[in-house]
Amino acid sequence: MRSLRSTVVRSALVVCGLLALHEMLAWGLDRTDLIERLLAPQGEGVVPAVALGGTFLVLRLTLLFVVPGAVLTRVGAAWWTARLGLPRVGDGATRTGFTHADQQE
Repeated sequence: MRSLRSTVVRSALVVCGLLALHEMLAWGLDRTDLIERLLAPQGEGVVPAVALGGTFLVLRLTLLFVVPGAVLTRVGAAWWTARLGLPRVGDGATRTGFTHADQQE
């Protein structure tokens, strides 16, 4: 079950990092007054504000739609592998479940 625990911890760390980045971008958007810059008649500083807003939108959509499925897939695969007692790929095993020494026999 150690691999399952490490997968859950790594997934949680990735999600926490993305949430922290999301909060920093939200704070940055608040500080740059995005709406006021876009509606200003001079249009000063529109390009950096739009770039920051686009990055924020992409990150938010990723957090809402991609990350939950990716985390559930990784944790589910780790749980299934641990439950069946199969060796993990990268621990000296191939995708077929045999080690390289087993294949040479």
